[in-house]
Amino acid sequence: MQAAYPASFVFSAAQPAPVKATGAGELNRRWRIASLEPKSKSTITITVGFLASAVTPGGRTPVELVAQVGFLDADGEFSLQQEVALTTAVIEPGLSLALVVNGKSTDAPVNLGETVNYSVVYKNIGTQVLGDVTVTLTLDSPVLDLASLEDTHLGSVSGGTITWAKDQVAALGRLQPLDEGTIDFTVKLKEAKGLQPDQLTTPITSTLKAAVASINDRPLNATVAAKPLVSTINTTLDLDAQVRYFDDDNLAVGLGPLPPVVGQATTYRVYWRLANSLNEVTDVAVTTTLSPGVTWESKQYVSAGDLAVDEKTREVTWTVSRIPPGKTGDD
Repeated sequence: MQAAYPASFVFSAAQPAPVKATGAGELNRRWRIASLEPKSKSTITITVGFLASAVTPGGRTPVELVAQVGFLDADGEFSLQQEVALTTAVIEPGLSLALVVNGKSTDAPVNLGETVNYSVVYKNIGTQVLGDVTVTLTLDSPVLDLASLEDTHLGSVSGGTITWAKDQVAALGRLQPLDEGTIDFTVKLKEAKGLQPDQLTTPITSTLKAAVASINDRPLNATVAAKPLVSTINTTLDLDAQVRYFDDDNLAVGLGPLPPVVGQATTYRVYWRLANSLNEVTDVAVTTTLSPGVTWESKQYVSAGDLAVDEKTREVTWTVSRIPPGKTGDD
């Protein structure tokens, strides 16, 4: 016995196993039955898969599997006795899923202590009726306070996973073509106090999936997944700016009369300090504009980045390309 597979066919397993291939085009497609008694039966079970190219989104794509029974002669040539073609359909559920976090469907940062707004958007973009759809959203992060969850649909919560089925959202019991809906809920993020340092830098990974139990009232058991969203925790970038004549030890770092005297120059030292808390930041720029009557002395020390002065605009700019978490920069 041998099988002729469609081009989109992906062989997985068979019972009994096919014979070892002896030539091109024979891989996983031939079985030898040593003898077959009169009126007896023999069954070959083939487990298959199909390439995504075999599926028309939201529809049914017919594919044909041909089974052939015959004899092998002394030279191994196959002599066909009977052929049967089985046509089936590869069905794409046609369920569209999307996750929106704080109004954005792409990765975006969030702030500790804030309330995060989630929206699960689903739509049947196919031509078939989808039955018993179950939607699950897994929120993987130690900074989420799931006890603060507010969900009008009362989804079932287990660990970090929220589940909605027809018992919570009636529309999921039977989705007609072009039916759509949104599940909205909110959850609060914990405050930084009480969290471990590694928890503060762990992003929130949100994974949205849906299981479809039937299509046009026929069992399907298909799963659809949306692209996970990753929400990083916003860092706290602190800028401290001071104009000093004396340092912390009360030693003079400036020059000239104090208080200033008209007609005489008094020099002060300006300190800028950046501190980054949680996540790496890049392309930081600190700017100021010199007031009238202030002269730039062109004396500077920068521990990180570059300091530049535009003589026309009198603007001073400190640029730092990268500040890792927990680091500081001084000017």
